[in-house]
Amino acid sequence: MNIKKTAVYSFLGVLVVIVAGILFVGLIISTPSIEEYASRRNFDSGEWQKAEGGNDDVRIKMVDSLLHDHKVVGMSRSQIDALLGKPGKTPYFSDYEYVYWLGPERGFMSIDSEWLGLKFKDNVVTEASLLRD
Repeated sequence: MNIKKTAVYSFLGVLVVIVAGILFVGLIISTPSIEEYASRRNFDSGEWQKAEGGNDDVRIKMVDSLLHDHKVVGMSRSQIDALLGKPGKTPYFSDYEYVYWLGPERGFMSIDSEWLGLKFKDNVVTEASLLRD
């Protein structure tokens, strides 16, 4: 009987260590690196609009500043058009009226893209979301 209890406790101990390891690795992978923090830029409307469709990472570096410094939710469609320009067409995220490609997703394994999606009601932004495809 004691051998069975010892085996069960050993198995549970190993299981806890494995789960803790997986959680730790996930935390390390999902945490932005120092380089990502250092490469962030203040939002600049002109630079944002010039980056439309480009392969550079200007928008991904500016989006946090945009969302922090500008009250995007509550802006009118014409204010968004002046600030960000009209977005290009994309088949992604059809439930958002405006979708801006930001660049490759931030993080350790960048295999997807990040997008800024805006929803409107009566030509006023009701939601601004960072999205991944």
